[in-house]
Amino acid sequence: MKLDGKYAAALHNRGTTLGLRGETDRAVADFDAAIKLAPNSAVTINNRGLAFRIKGDLDRAIQDFEAAIKLEPAYAAALLNRANAYGEKRDFDRAIADYDT
Repeated sequence: MKLDGKYAAALHNRGTTLGLRGETDRAVADFDAAIKLAPNSAVTINNRGLAFRIKGDLDRAIQDFEAAIKLEPAYAAALLNRANAYGEKRDFDRAIADYDT
């Protein structure tokens, strides 16, 4: 079965699966393509942030978590992910602030 490259949900789901398999570069590429089709998907932006975090690119991860939170201010998963990324950067004050949100 071939993936429809014009269907954001399919790209998002494949990106998620690739990320779970440890193929983070391919996951990011799928999330990028999905975001081009659905730029207001906080879930996809958050998941791309997770892929960046796994790759060790904490700054890009935090940017994505912040973008997801901007779209959906009460998005708990993005707040938790940003807090964890801040903690990994040893920016404990920001991490605690997110955990307290």
